[in-house]
Amino acid sequence: MVTLMTEIVPTERMTTIRGVLDMDYALEGNPASMYRASIVKWLPGQLPGHDMRRVGWGLLLIAVATTPKAERRRSDAAVNSGMRSVTLNAGLVGKALIDPESPGPAPPVSPEIGWDLAGLRPRMAELVRQTAADLPHGLDISEVSREALSTLREIFPDADVPGTGWATLGTAMVLAKEVQQVHSKITQGHVRRQRREQRNQWGNGAIFAAIVLGQLGDFLISES
Repeated sequence: MVTLMTEIVPTERMTTIRGVLDMDYALEGNPASMYRASIVKWLPGQLPGHDMRRVGWGLLLIAVATTPKAERRRSDAAVNSGMRSVTLNAGLVGKALIDPESPGPAPPVSPEIGWDLAGLRPRMAELVRQTAADLPHGLDISEVSREALSTLREIFPDADVPGTGWATLGTAMVLAKEVQQVHSKITQGHVRRQRREQRNQWGNGAIFAAIVLGQLGDFLISES
């Protein structure tokens, strides 16, 4: 099957959800990611034949659906902030894929998956194994995944579900790598204990969000 680029006319609900991403982004105070731009450049080459605008919309909708509400005063505010940083950055990757400067025509080939992206799928299980002790309990990721897929199909019936799954998985794994690099530096230098603990909580929340997104992406691939 060859995927052709067709005009995508966002529905009112899609436009509203994009607005939610913009508002959350402004509320969070620019959750920076040094890898976000590189993910936007990397994904099209890993998903030849896929309409990246369609993939971008899917990733944006999935990211917004998994972004927790902001919590400023609760004891787990740092965990919440870490989770929001990852999901918002994933949504911003989707937004960038929707609005490329020069999208050009889709390659006239059957949709495929690049080796680098495909190789990230088995690494997700290893990441879960490594961080299982630090992950919050009580959240059924399988249920979250089913709800996210149902929402995606309801809001965007023409969504590229497998392409969205791969983009979600790839984005999550790259962001997880970034978080791990930042997290490994937490204990370096002279940082007050309370501040170090807050950074640890932020890192745990960010890794947790990346795992949720990664496993959600894996679910979308499997259900396609």
